[in-house]
Amino acid sequence: MRTIKLLIVSAIAGISSFALSGNALAFFIDLVPVDIPDKAVFELVAPNNHSALINITNPEGDIFYNESVTMSDALKRYYDFTNLKGGIYTFYSSEEYSTTIKKIRVESSLVEILSKEVEYKPVFSVKGKHLNVNYFNKKMEEIEFVIDGRYDNFYQDNEGTSISFSKQFDISNLPRGEYYGLMNVGGKQYYHKFNID
Repeated sequence: MRTIKLLIVSAIAGISSFALSGNALAFFIDLVPVDIPDKAVFELVAPNNHSALINITNPEGDIFYNESVTMSDALKRYYDFTNLKGGIYTFYSSEEYSTTIKKIRVESSLVEILSKEVEYKPVFSVKGKHLNVNYFNKKMEEIEFVIDGRYDNFYQDNEGTSISFSKQFDISNLPRGEYYGLMNVGGKQYYHKFNID
């Protein structure tokens, strides 16, 4: 079975980013082609000291490469697809604030990026007696938000379909304990655990 070739060299890492509403900044890891004649080589681009789970699936949909990466300012990774069989491969990276999915066609030593999709995750933060939530809802899907305690839902509401969701919840009157902020959007659920002392 042919496998992907991983080359690690010393270089300065680049940054791809998208600013969410509020002060949060979501960085995402990307895979970009490198201009080397007769080679299907891709470079992993990531913010410094940023970590992600990387998966690459083959044309049959099987994961044939996975890695947990942390990029430093002196490291880049290069993936050589040159000797892989022809077909469509999928690059998938999942990190704290986003998921990147890229479809790549490999034919002999030629490569073509067919599509790229970045899915942004909500950004949760607790400051003082407030739970802050920011989310870039680029597909404008219905959002439901819940604040859930050990035994009860203390808040649950349909938040609409706006492209930019930015909300602050007053949690000052909640009893002490462990809570979850839950966001349901487009069939996916995101959550953030926090404690009130």
